[in-house]
Amino acid sequence: QDVVKLHKLDAETGAVLFSMVPPTSVYGLAMDGRSNLWLVSQKESAIGRIDTTRCVDANCANETVCVTQCTETMCPTDCDTAIVERIEMPQTSYGVTVDCRQRVWLGGAWGGDGVKRYDPLAASENRLRSITDVAEDGENGINGIAADSKGFVWGAGDDTGVWRIDADTLDFRQVAGTGGNDFSAKGMAVDRSGRV
Repeated sequence: QDVVKLHKLDAETGAVLFSMVPPTSVYGLAMDGRSNLWLVSQKESAIGRIDTTRCVDANCANETVCVTQCTETMCPTDCDTAIVERIEMPQTSYGVTVDCRQRVWLGGAWGGDGVKRYDPLAASENRLRSITDVAEDGENGINGIAADSKGFVWGAGDDTGVWRIDADTLDFRQVAGTGGNDFSAKGMAVDRSGRV
């Protein structure tokens, strides 16, 4: 079996600067405003974090992966200063994005559990929040997920349309006119004008 690797590329030339084995399998990536690279794995009940301010060359491949075990109510802070972290989650995830307050959002399609918000700056008991009934329809939950600059997170529901979530209150609603057999969404993006 091939070993999956994460590669850092030169943005000008495309040359591979260095490669490393990631702390999770990789389905999606998102960068936060503190230069942490977040990895989501569709295969594993875990997300990964790499501090790109300290992971700058091939030596990063030798860093010990610090493992955090989250439950529905508690996520320890022991690995906050680690360069490479693996965060074990209660369920698998699909999409990943980071909001303007540096909270990581995870879509939970295909056996996941609604939408999850992971706040790496919060206390242990406030780090993980789940919204289990957003677009919950068997295995058709939220796929792609994106955050805007106004405090909303947008989720793509397979057959349930587009969902808008208030990033602070966790209130959510389906966007009118979306959903059903004529509207299926997988990916999600928001432009600089806030258009989804």
